[in-house]
Amino acid sequence: MSVLGTSRKKRLSVTLAGCLSVAVAGLLAVPQATSAEESVVAMMELTTELVPNAKVMTLVVDVAPGTEFPLHSHGGPGVATLLSGELGVTFPDGSKRHLVPGEVFVEDAGLVHGAIVGAAPARFVWTLVLPDGAEMEIPYGG
Repeated sequence: MSVLGTSRKKRLSVTLAGCLSVAVAGLLAVPQATSAEESVVAMMELTTELVPNAKVMTLVVDVAPGTEFPLHSHGGPGVATLLSGELGVTFPDGSKRHLVPGEVFVEDAGLVHGAIVGAAPARFVWTLVLPDGAEMEIPYGG
């Protein structure tokens, strides 16, 4: 999914429970349209000593009904939780997994998959751990 591209960057340091220091590399709280089919509602990107040499990104994404994401993979592991709508996750071998609200899709780095949104708009929260230098989205060459 092509959901990056922030127009506004802020830098701030946050301490959680007095013991965890996190440097937030970017915070986007304004919707950022990336195409007619999808828009990023909110995005947080951070770096932390807990995950060295990587950034952790969490996005809330709205997707139009019927949108198809071609087969692709990501350069790091991710977790997506479907909040509304329905989503069919597809794999190169032709198998599919149907997600309904509340279900989670966990993906290892390099897992080739695609997606098809059902008849209603879908919203999901997606967290990706992206090692330094890794690509967020890698098209599948088949």
